[in-house]
Amino acid sequence: MADEIQVMNDRQAWKLMSASKNSKVIGCRWVYTLKKDEKDVICRCKARVENLELTCCSDSDFASNRESLDRRE
Repeated sequence: MADEIQVMNDRQAWKLMSASKNSKVIGCRWVYTLKKDEKDVICRCKARVENLELTCCSDSDFASNRESLDRRE
């Protein structure tokens, strides 16, 4: 996770700042995926940040959005 955060900092993906009184703070979480080869040995670890606001969508909307995101990977 430290490597992922460093990459995002290097790319200036976000800017940490204090929230104003009339702003809405969006939550996020880290999602980890272990990729294994045909012998079931871990060959790659992937991590991504996911927006928790996606939970407000209906299941069908989430599924279709998730499918389009998976196709881009």
